[in-house]
Amino acid sequence: MALNQIGSFNAKADDGTLYTIYVYQDFPETRTGSGSSSAPRLKMVRTASGENVNVVAKGRYEVVRPFGNLRLTSDDPQAL
Repeated sequence: MALNQIGSFNAKADDGTLYTIYVYQDFPETRTGSGSSSAPRLKMVRTASGENVNVVAKGRYEVVRPFGNLRLTSDDPQAL
């Protein structure tokens, strides 16, 4: 599995704190009789500190934390 960063954008928490969100995509290698190829599959979204980000809707996100979830929003054109 080869994860590649394919984008990033900024999102804001309810308290005004800004977070950089990174989007990664899995490009698994597939071997065939004529060689190998890769096709993009799973996208993963994480904060700059590596926390998993759930996409709730376009421009709305949630970081699941043990003591309460963090809600984020973004109007960045690059946002998912």
